[in-house]
Amino acid sequence: MLEVQSNFIEMAQKSGVKMVVKLSGIMPEIDSPFRFARMHGEIERRLEASGMAFTHLRAGEFFTAYFRQVRSIVTRSELVLPMESARIASIDIGDVAEVAATILTGSGHEAKSIL
Repeated sequence: MLEVQSNFIEMAQKSGVKMVVKLSGIMPEIDSPFRFARMHGEIERRLEASGMAFTHLRAGEFFTAYFRQVRSIVTRSELVLPMESARIASIDIGDVAEVAATILTGSGHEAKSIL
């Protein structure tokens, strides 16, 4: 992910792209113990340094990820996740697409992180 998205940023910059909306993670911290959070944080940093306008779209977990748990949910009548007391905000990918379209077709979203 880090290599692919970094290459994308570099090619977009070289191609004269004016604005990039990056689908990021909800907590993109460079020092996170979670490797995907670290990669999102590093990619955000690279995008910010690129000189292009940007918006970080920080979505939580996609609700469709729970489809893999349907059998267990139906059998137990509950959704069990190994997260102790952690809280997450699941979101539908259609909602993420709607926000991204608004960002890309509107103005005033540059240099912002949208949760």
